[in-house]
Amino acid sequence: MLKQSFAIFRHRSVFVRMQLFFIVLIVGCILTVGFGSYYTSSTLLINEVVESNETYIEQARDNIDKEIEALDNVTRQISVQPILRRALYMPDSGDMSSILVFTDVMKYLNSVKLHNPLIQSLWLHFYRFPVVVSNESKYSSRFFYEQVYPVEPLPESGDDKADFRLISLGRQIIQTGSDRKPVIVFARPAPPEEKTKKGVLYVTLDADEFAARINHGNQDRPQFTYIADGRGNIVLSHESGALTRQPKESDQSALMQKIRDMGRGEGNFRQTIDGTEHLVVYVSSHVNEWTYISLIPVRAIMEKSDRIQNTTLLAAVICLLSGLVVSYLLAGRLYAPINQIIQYLNAAGVGASSRLGGGKLDELGFINRMINYVYDENRGLKDTFEKNQPVLREKFLTDLLEGRVTASAVEETAPAINLNLPYSLFQIAVFETVDFGLDDQVNAEGTNILVLLDSLAQSFGGTGVTIHYVRKRSDKVVAVFNLDEENPSPEIVYDFVKLTAAHFEEHYARKFTVGIGRVCSGPESVSFSYLDALRALRYKSVKGQGSIIFVDEVSPASGSTVLYSMDVEKQIMNLTKIGRMEELQQRLNEVLEQNRQSMQTEPELVDHLFYALAGTAVRTIYDIQAAPEDIFGQGYDLYRELTGQETLQGKRDFTVRLFRDISNYIHVKKESQSEKLLHKVRTYVEKHYQSELSLSQLAESLDMSPTYLSSKFKEIAGMNFVDYVHGVRIAKAKEYLSETDWTVAAVSEAVGILNVNTFIKVFKKYEGITPGQYRQMKSS
Repeated sequence: MLKQSFAIFRHRSVFVRMQLFFIVLIVGCILTVGFGSYYTSSTLLINEVVESNETYIEQARDNIDKEIEALDNVTRQISVQPILRRALYMPDSGDMSSILVFTDVMKYLNSVKLHNPLIQSLWLHFYRFPVVVSNESKYSSRFFYEQVYPVEPLPESGDDKADFRLISLGRQIIQTGSDRKPVIVFARPAPPEEKTKKGVLYVTLDADEFAARINHGNQDRPQFTYIADGRGNIVLSHESGALTRQPKESDQSALMQKIRDMGRGEGNFRQTIDGTEHLVVYVSSHVNEWTYISLIPVRAIMEKSDRIQNTTLLAAVICLLSGLVVSYLLAGRLYAPINQIIQYLNAAGVGASSRLGGGKLDELGFINRMINYVYDENRGLKDTFEKNQPVLREKFLTDLLEGRVTASAVEETAPAINLNLPYSLFQIAVFETVDFGLDDQVNAEGTNILVLLDSLAQSFGGTGVTIHYVRKRSDKVVAVFNLDEENPSPEIVYDFVKLTAAHFEEHYARKFTVGIGRVCSGPESVSFSYLDALRALRYKSVKGQGSIIFVDEVSPASGSTVLYSMDVEKQIMNLTKIGRMEELQQRLNEVLEQNRQSMQTEPELVDHLFYALAGTAVRTIYDIQAAPEDIFGQGYDLYRELTGQETLQGKRDFTVRLFRDISNYIHVKKESQSEKLLHKVRTYVEKHYQSELSLSQLAESLDMSPTYLSSKFKEIAGMNFVDYVHGVRIAKAKEYLSETDWTVAAVSEAVGILNVNTFIKVFKKYEGITPGQYRQMKSS
């Protein structure tokens, strides 16, 4: 392998150079990281120890400071208690009153101790007489300090008020019986408002319990943590590990002096203690003169640093060896495929050197040439595919019409050939030429008919529908409508077919007979809609050439479809146009009766029948050169409204209203009945303004829909119906206010507004003043 690598290297193989580069890069990175880690591990470890110990002793300081602040508050409250003041100022007469006072002091101090578990004992030392009162009893001061609680009391000196704060007397050892116990003693002179002390309140805390506040962390290294007061005396301490112990007095004095020189606050430095170098970390208390100090032997840190350095060195060596092996294998793996290609070319009689450009290109240059070659071939295939896309789309649509396409095929294949079929509903319309062929020239430019149809589809299509065409023989074009199921618009197919037929007849003098199939769900059912459209075309002899024929219009092929012939549809359309509503209703009833039995056995035929009737209504509207929004208002969807009717009677009543509105529109439009309608409205309002009056009531009396009546009234009168009614009522109210002495409430009821407050608001809205003000103005 090594011999082969040298042979390749002589051929200036880029992969050998890559291997060498990988080796140098990996070695350089490993050495840089390894040496950096090796030489900085001790410094980083010491910094980490400093930070962790600072955090540790800061937590200890915060815990103890909270306890001292709480103790300061407790002693301050004790010193201002009236019972203590009374005891400090009374003479030691020995009578019963003084005994009772001392008893009250003992009880009070004992209650304070019980509520503060950290306090071990409390006593009040009197300066006026040699008496000490503790939480347990009353003693002579000499006996108390020699036998009961042998601690060093505060000297009886100083009259400065600053001495009345809580004072730390440090750590002292007391012996009660055979037990020796460390305590921390605090004192507060009393009373606080006097310039001279009358006594001192002493508090002792259990040193061991207090020291537990230091040991909140779980330190895994040897260290000595302690608290020193302002004089340098050790108050509390905690040892961790076997390599540390309390510093000697001389070392402690030197250490405290250095801390004083560095200033209170926090810091760290190295100090030799008992012949051993230590890392000293300290922080100062926020509430007194205490300093929190942590001592860590430097050699303990360096031992851990040595272990890290040795581990780093071992890891660097392992990574170095692994990097060499990986880089060698990686270069070999990269070279193997290209080497096989070169060997294949050599075996085929084409020298690798010639393929590499006469020795001027390396393997990467050769790979680049191959990539360019493949890219050029792929681009050629892509161009060919794009040129054949129209043929592929036509083939796909043909398969769709013949039922050979599934939903998964639509999702996978249609986007690849730029065929947009995003929706789940389909409907087919077949355009059949009348006395011309699809190859005929329809204009001077010789534009293909399919191109013209596509341009119409693009100008018409929008959200909710896509339209595609496929040619069938020389006389038929099949339009595939892809409809949105979530926002269905059944009339959109008819609108487009009518627009297309009218466009060709107007601009090119060409006619199409169009058959339209039913809406179907899913590509698998498209063939059924296609067969429906072809079946509809067979009725062109009945409806005539150039007609638009829905499959629902043709005679039923069996009992499974609704009975609704073209003759019946023509009768309904004619009756609607001439306004003979009674006969129209009778004809609709006959249609329902003819289909009643089939609808009872197949309930889905109910929707089919009423959709067919709705289609008749739409065709009637277009037949009179109108649009649905002209009659029912903008945004009105008659198919949605029809679907919302859940019962057969509801659908029937809706259909009757539908044709009645169309008939009313026709007659209003033809006979210019605007003034007549306005007269009817005025007559009705004049007759009924004294009672509750609504647009629905008026519409019912005029046999019109409220929507149409509201739209038409506003178009004629220039105001909405509510404003007109209010105007009539206010005019009548003004007459009553001027000509009668009725109360405002009576006038309000007389004009049909039952709520007097509503009447006042309406009157002021239209007249600018209240009814009472209007009456006063007229009377004056």
